[in-house]
Amino acid sequence: MQLRGLRPWVAARGWPIAGEFTDKVTGDETRRRRDPPGLSQAMQLLEQHRARVLAIYSAERLVRSPLGILRIVARVEQMGCHVASL
Repeated sequence: MQLRGLRPWVAARGWPIAGEFTDKVTGDETRRRRDPPGLSQAMQLLEQHRARVLAIYSAERLVRSPLGILRIVARVEQMGCHVASL
């Protein structure tokens, strides 16, 4: 469902899709020890500059806390990339 919504939104902006990742783990950072596998893979693409935008369906689907989303946005921006939410 989320990918079906993101694909046309990303295409309308002319962004190439470098990868699509999903996770079936909690977005609550306090209940997990590290980034979920899909987020880790997406961050690797950004670090390698194979992608410039982390397009997400919604912030609350990525992490549960406002501080958590701010941390991810800061990490992405340190790489010279951006986070965009549908």
